[in-house]
Amino acid sequence: MDAAVKPRLMRDVVIETICAAARKDKDILFISADLGAVALDDLRADLPNQFIHAGIAEQHMVDL
Repeated sequence: MDAAVKPRLMRDVVIETICAAARKDKDILFISADLGAVALDDLRADLPNQFIHAGIAEQHMVDL
């Protein structure tokens, strides 16, 4: 592996994949309890109507 290539976090890869799908399908919503993921910045900025921040309340996310 090239030393200059920074490994990507699995969490960011998953979020980026969901974000790409959500751009094509307005019925996809992303519910998150995590604001620490860098990949969420683009999703929140680009698709604010498809992003719900539930806070640190995973049980609440299930109800949503």
